Amino acid sequence: WIASQTSSGTRPETGSKPIKSNGLNPVKEIRAFHRFHYRLTVLYGSAVVATLLIMVSFFYSLWTQAEVESLQRRLGAFSTSIAETIDADEIARYKLDATDDTEFHKKLRSQFSQLATRDTDIDSIYVLRPSTIPTELYFFVDYSKTGEQAKPGTPYSAENTPIMLKGFLRPVVEDKPYADEYGVTLSAYAPLINHEGKSIGLVGVDVRSELLEKMQARLLEICLAILLLALIVIALVSFFVARSIREPLGRLILATGAVAQGD
Repeated sequence: WIASQTSSGTRPETGSKPIKSNGLNPVKEIRAFHRFHYRLTVLYGSAVVATLLIMVSFFYSLWTQAEVESLQRRLGAFSTSIAETIDADEIARYKLDATDDTEFHKKLRSQFSQLATRDTDIDSIYVLRPSTIPTELYFFVDYSKTGEQAKPGTPYSAENTPIMLKGFLRPVVEDKPYADEYGVTLSAYAPLINHEGKSIGLVGVDVRSELLEKMQARLLEICLAILLLALIVIALVSFFVARSIREPLGRLILATGAVAQGD
């Protein structure tokens, strides 16, 4: 515009009213940079949000795994401690498939009830004995908070739970919940050893899968709350940073436009 005016021999007059160029709006043209600023903000904002999502997902996975492992350790220690308090020699006096519900059975059931009451996460505690068939077991005594308790001598198939059979030899904990006719549970097992050092049965401790689901839901809520808080902080910081840039940039645009129009 200046070149065209100079070539025609006309010079802008100082202090005169702004002269509009032929169909050209310099302010509008310069505001294209403003739009670029918004696009850049959205680009970096999206990258930050994506990074936050990945981090929250990663920490949620680690946190959940840590909580499950903590529960497994607690179950393992709990089952082992119970096994140490049970008179394995007394249990060995009964036949493997004995169906009598004696005072000894009631004493054990009362003991299991007290232990489960103190630990609200525990749902079931029971004693299983082996049979002549490796995968076929018998309940010796069973306690469950749900009231669905197996009677002494009730058979139980461990065909689909090989980790349970390892519980006759050493303390073990399942690595994931297992579903059977008594529900979906995560269990730990510990052997019952008599005075001769022989395993005559095992103690099982169950927690319901609902406990794991509630734990995962609680962790998810915490992670989502952290993500939401981070997004709010990012939005506020972006707003104040954008405003600190927008105001001087707006003055620069207006001044440049005025110069371009002859002021």
